[in-house]
Amino acid sequence: MFQAGDVENAKHCLGRAVTVQPDDGHSKFMSLAQLFEGQQSLQLYQQGIGILTKKVSDNVELKHDLSTAYCAVADLYMTDLCDEAEAEVEVTKAIESAIQAEETNPEAWQTKARLELIKNQFEVKKKKVNC
Repeated sequence: MFQAGDVENAKHCLGRAVTVQPDDGHSKFMSLAQLFEGQQSLQLYQQGIGILTKKVSDNVELKHDLSTAYCAVADLYMTDLCDEAEAEVEVTKAIESAIQAEETNPEAWQTKARLELIKNQFEVKKKKVNC
């Protein structure tokens, strides 16, 4: 459904899956979060992260999923939620959590690099305005 472009039906089916088993299965939260924006998306990622955190232990696949979920949260704070007062602190925490969850996840390091580029661009623009 989602891949076929039927977003509303995908939202409905995933929402139903969340209703039926709200405390199990992180992937439905991750998929559903991609269909929303801003705070709604963040809340869904956080629910999925909560489930993953309880089950991750030494499971390599779950560590990767957890790291990737934190990257998605960081991306949200660099885009949809960038105007939030705590955005810079939250994006940094999410990136640190992504790296801690799976230090070898290239996506975590790419997200960190993206943040550094954004910060650098902001500083350059700030200096130009103050000239």
